[in-house]
Amino acid sequence: MSLASHLHRGALGDWFSDRVDPAPVVDRVGDALRGRVPLRPPRHARNSQPALVAGALRLRVGLAVQHAPPYSALLGAHRLGLADTRTVHAVAGRFPSHASLDPARRRVALRLRPTRSGWIEVGGIGSPPPAGPIDLRRRVVPDLASVLLNQLEPPGRIADRATETALAAACWAAVRWSLGGIALPDERSEQAAEVVDLLELISESGLLTRLHRWAGRPTGGCALGVADPVVVPGWASGGTLVGRGPGALLVEVSGHPDPMRRPDGLRRALHHLLARAWLDRVHGVHGIGHLGILFARHGVLVTADVAEFGPPPGEFVAAAHRVAAADGIRLRPPAVLEERAS
Repeated sequence: MSLASHLHRGALGDWFSDRVDPAPVVDRVGDALRGRVPLRPPRHARNSQPALVAGALRLRVGLAVQHAPPYSALLGAHRLGLADTRTVHAVAGRFPSHASLDPARRRVALRLRPTRSGWIEVGGIGSPPPAGPIDLRRRVVPDLASVLLNQLEPPGRIADRATETALAAACWAAVRWSLGGIALPDERSEQAAEVVDLLELISESGLLTRLHRWAGRPTGGCALGVADPVVVPGWASGGTLVGRGPGALLVEVSGHPDPMRRPDGLRRALHHLLARAWLDRVHGVHGIGHLGILFARHGVLVTADVAEFGPPPGEFVAAAHRVAAADGIRLRPPAVLEERAS
């Protein structure tokens, strides 16, 4: 199980429910969303479609912060047999986030994740793809990377609608791979259009400018932070990190049109953010000091200072150690390789 699973249906979730009350932040969300009309999914959307749209948007927002490999998608493509081990490492090594790696490390690029001061080694990438020839889709993984690398705007900016539609289709395919389904990055669909609609709403609301400002207004196409940061290798990761020092903002993207109608889900999302921030505070890898939820269908970002919840309680740390140990994970500071991420 992962940290998220333990929070959703395990002892760690019970610990948070009994001891951590995020009501002030939930009230802040209600105030921020009051009077705003959400951009709703199409009436005929299948139940799974909004979740896939939200996943594709999360990936695209992460790419707007840092041009990093779509890690979960590459791992999924490897499991599906769409690419061999050498290919997924080579594709990961093409992204600007990994440009500073020396040749030896670039050969295992998918195993390395950037932090504010270097790299975390996250371990192997799982079982090799199924034996036998890969069909004509064998170029699909490098081709998806090419779509992203050739058409993305610098961090903090989005492209014209036609370009963003192509990027959204690639993100859609990538999310399908991460979930174990095969999709091609040249697909055009109303789902891609919906991702672009949401991205445009986020941009028009000024949220990308706000993230750029939070990151210290970096220039020259530099990253605003870290996409899909790893807090505990193999156990706790995800979201998008904006900024690279004490006070960095860990953001999750919500694609739900009516979050105040599901307060339990909102509380779990806040607990998950806080748990990662507290674990990071113990190990000091990313410098997470603020939490944020980007309500994509409203164009609203609500933030909270981790200090509002106090330092990591000893009871939380002990409980996290116990449940992680049951998963075969030791909660210790990850070794950070000193070569700095670009």
